[in-house]
Amino acid sequence: MRGTVNHGASNVMRSVRLYALIRIAFGVAAVVMPKTTGRAIAGDGEAGDSAAPLAKAFVRGMGGREIGLVTALRTGRALRPWLIVGALADTVDTAALGVANWRHSTPAKRALVLGVPALTALAAAGLASRVPPTF
Repeated sequence: MRGTVNHGASNVMRSVRLYALIRIAFGVAAVVMPKTTGRAIAGDGEAGDSAAPLAKAFVRGMGGREIGLVTALRTGRALRPWLIVGALADTVDTAALGVANWRHSTPAKRALVLGVPALTALAAAGLASRVPPTF
């Protein structure tokens, strides 16, 4: 009898890899182009250039948190903790960006700025619930 393939597990891993690629793309953009990424997320802000160094550092930190998921994928270590951390971080980002941007953004910008982290939080939570505990 031939070996069986668990298509459910391979579909979950394919989804985790796609999710990770999206996170990596954001992480690279945040680290390499923090000013552009920050403006896309939060706009120009009220403080002008006086807050720019701190804002760049903050956005780079957002990009840096993707390293754990990438490391887990490449080394075969547990993915579930990184997916849960990503879901929690994106949930906090959604709330923080909502408070910071609500009155200063157009409805389209609000939908984008709140929708993206909310969707990635849901995706991460869904994937975390489907990844076997050893993955």
